[in-house]
Amino acid sequence: PKRGLHRKSSSRRRLEEEGRLAIVSRNSEKEYVRVVVPKTDEVKKLILESIRDNILFKACSDEELAELVEVFAPQEMPAGSTVMRQGDEGDGFYVMERGTIDVYVGDTYRVTLYSGASFGEIALLYNCPRSATLRTGFDCKLWGISRAAFRAITSQFKQRRTDAKVSFLKKVKIKNKLLSDVLSDSELNALALATLTESYKAGDTIVHEGEVGDIFYMIDSGSVDVLIKSKGSGPVVTLGSGKFFGELALLSSDVRTASCVAKTDVKCHILMRKDFNQLLGDLQSLMDGRDYRTREKEMAAAAKRSTERSKLQVNLEDLEILKVLGVGAFGR
Repeated sequence: PKRGLHRKSSSRRRLEEEGRLAIVSRNSEKEYVRVVVPKTDEVKKLILESIRDNILFKACSDEELAELVEVFAPQEMPAGSTVMRQGDEGDGFYVMERGTIDVYVGDTYRVTLYSGASFGEIALLYNCPRSATLRTGFDCKLWGISRAAFRAITSQFKQRRTDAKVSFLKKVKIKNKLLSDVLSDSELNALALATLTESYKAGDTIVHEGEVGDIFYMIDSGSVDVLIKSKGSGPVVTLGSGKFFGELALLSSDVRTASCVAKTDVKCHILMRKDFNQLLGDLQSLMDGRDYRTREKEMAAAAKRSTERSKLQVNLEDLEILKVLGVGAFGR
């Protein structure tokens, strides 16, 4: 194993006493403990710039990227060393601080990597054979992150984002009814997972007054001005983080009654009506019908009745022996 990429948690108390944040992830009975590895600002910038545009890191927030950068661990590789061998199982992703690395597929030279290059990202997703052999041309210094570290940190942030979206949804009121009164926790969680994230620049018009809308917006960060033509040119209200707009779009394709313009750079979680309908059905029907507690009781009762009907009342004497299967003491 690469030095610094895997560490056992035999002394978790010592790590915490040293002020290191521990994040635990269980995978095949292994425990991952996040350890912050000291590095210069220049190295942090090098790693960040290398991973920011990588497709595996595209969905990560700035905070998430910063935490991932913190756990990259160093590895010195002298000239002529084999960094990874084609066909071997991979577990780490690397960014090169200095040196050169030659890439071979089979015995054929393909390309040379230089400072700032990264490689091995597929190993962060799943265990698969390396697709090429990499050998150092000059002395190299690499910074690597293991699959366990990547999964633990990104899973934590994913759960944190989902929890925040569920909290948003619980506060949404449509026609005097809170979604938390209409939908169960599991239904709200399903909606949170169905949301997408969109970013807008200051001055962008997110919603146009008079247009038909089918998207509901929840503001994660930034400010949004709400303007109504009949009320003048200035905003009637400014919405900030934690607020939402366009909630009636979840009910029907109503015409937007106001325009919403990004006052600053804005990031929104959005939910489309078609996604809501595919997951849970028509919202108006849910609001007009029974609350989720009653629905859950009725579904449980129906499932119980179905199970009871499917039970067969069979006695041993009702069965006819056709053949004995198997070999050994009990078969023939």
